[in-house]
Amino acid sequence: MLTCLTLHGVQIDPQSMFWEGLLDLKNLKDLTLVGMAIGRNDINTFWRLCTQLERLYFRLLTFAHKGDLSSITFPLVQMVRSCDIAVDHALFTLEFIQKCPNMTSFCLNGGRRSASGPTLSEFVHLVSAGAWPKLHHVDSWEQAISNDDITLIVEGMKRISALFFIHSNMAFGPNTMDRLRPHFLHLKKLLMAQDVGLTSSMAQQVLASCPLLEQLAVYWIDGADVATGGPWVCTGLKQLSGCFRFHPDTIHQFQPLVFEQLSKLTRLEELSVCGRFCASTRRFLAFQESLDLRLEYGLGKLSTLRSLRYIDFTDTEQKMGEQEIEWIAEHWKSLSEVKGILNMWDTILDEKLGKQLLQCDIHIAWWWE
Repeated sequence: MLTCLTLHGVQIDPQSMFWEGLLDLKNLKDLTLVGMAIGRNDINTFWRLCTQLERLYFRLLTFAHKGDLSSITFPLVQMVRSCDIAVDHALFTLEFIQKCPNMTSFCLNGGRRSASGPTLSEFVHLVSAGAWPKLHHVDSWEQAISNDDITLIVEGMKRISALFFIHSNMAFGPNTMDRLRPHFLHLKKLLMAQDVGLTSSMAQQVLASCPLLEQLAVYWIDGADVATGGPWVCTGLKQLSGCFRFHPDTIHQFQPLVFEQLSKLTRLEELSVCGRFCASTRRFLAFQESLDLRLEYGLGKLSTLRSLRYIDFTDTEQKMGEQEIEWIAEHWKSLSEVKGILNMWDTILDEKLGKQLLQCDIHIAWWWE
């Protein structure tokens, strides 16, 4: 019983009955099309197929003709992902999703070719007008978006479980945060890693207020905000990315408290403490200290992170020794990859420590990999 189908670069014979054949797969609910072309003679059959689907993923998709969309709707479609679509086809995507009244999740990774097109602003207008009352997940990974537009999106959604705006610059502000707070009990994913508008104190509020949170990427987190804020309640968090920073005068006071909060994230699988999504992080926080992953500074508190598979501390000034590597091998049994320099101050020791990790089947990666 076929329920999910992925077609990657498949050339469909225009004389075949391929799309007609798919109509007979009544249990097919999930369709992914990558690098394909839908011919003029097939387009209306393709739309009939879409009326049976719940999830659609388009990438590098070409339409010879858009067919007749005027008299058709797609009431079963819940999730639409449209990636790497040129401007004219991105506008077509907008026309398509207007025919999906029950859409709950939308991803528009249009790429830089369509970032300047009107698609996103039109989408914002439709969300604000209540076009999709069940929409709770919006992902605009590579699209530039303003603070006003994010605010309108948040205002137009009755329930929010996920927001991804990785490449937004100065797009998140206090007004947006105020409108997001009522959704904290439902929020599962928030990625705003390049957004200096989402402040450290806001990030701390999310960690302390969102019990269902599974994924969080923020610009940076100040140790002082963690120390003075409430305890983290997101014990189901699986992915955390944020540049933890401390003033040199307070690092010894606040870093143990950060480790204490991190120790509660027992389901954590991926941890980045370097602010890897923003190239300007290092300049912005040049006079602050990063999280020090040594036992004498509190690393031992993280023995609870038994599900950790990946840790990234790129651009931090670590000074690990053999005892830290031995501790990692003993306590993080699930760890498979480390990204960053283990000892910034001793290249010979750093190489030795790297070999120790490799002997434990833990891969060492660098920022350019």
